Amino acid sequence: MAMDYTKLKKSVIKKNKKYLKFQRKNHVKRVAKLASQIAITHGMDPQKAEIAGLAHDMARNWPKQKVLRYIESCNFPLSKEEGDNPYMLHGLAAALILRNQLGCKDEKIFEALRYHTTGRAYMSKLAKLLFIADYIEPGRSYISGKWRKKLLNKSLDTMLEKVTKRMIKHQAEKRKATHPWTEELYKEIMRHE
Repeated sequence: MAMDYTKLKKSVIKKNKKYLKFQRKNHVKRVAKLASQIAITHGMDPQKAEIAGLAHDMARNWPKQKVLRYIESCNFPLSKEEGDNPYMLHGLAAALILRNQLGCKDEKIFEALRYHTTGRAYMSKLAKLLFIADYIEPGRSYISGKWRKKLLNKSLDTMLEKVTKRMIKHQAEKRKATHPWTEELYKEIMRHE
């Protein structure tokens, strides 16, 4: 049976109203709009992109312990990287809410939500798109409108490369470690350069 994306979108918006603070609601709307635009430009499904954008931070305002308890209640095994970085688990929690509570069985959306913060090597096009849209959405103060506009005229893989490199550079400037999945993504990009 085909997924009813209109119904799913309404359900996601309802969950966001319940779970998200005002600023986060605005962020997910901007990400959804940008994700949909990128999808259209690159011949992808704009409805799936919009759903991923709306849902990606659904559990972002939950306390860390609530996120962990929810994932545990779903009997979903965590990778070592996820267990070591509980801050990153809000994407996985959002993916599990979409799957278990809202009935979305789309694995591409699940993957996109799970890895939207860190990226990961060998992601689907939808996961790449969400990773990019979340990083460059117009509310991000560290991204200039000029850079964003220039980036949006590139191929999806070129956008992914530029965002990943910028993310790693930004982490280094803040003296923060780069997540292992982001490092894997960077290595994959460099192999194909």
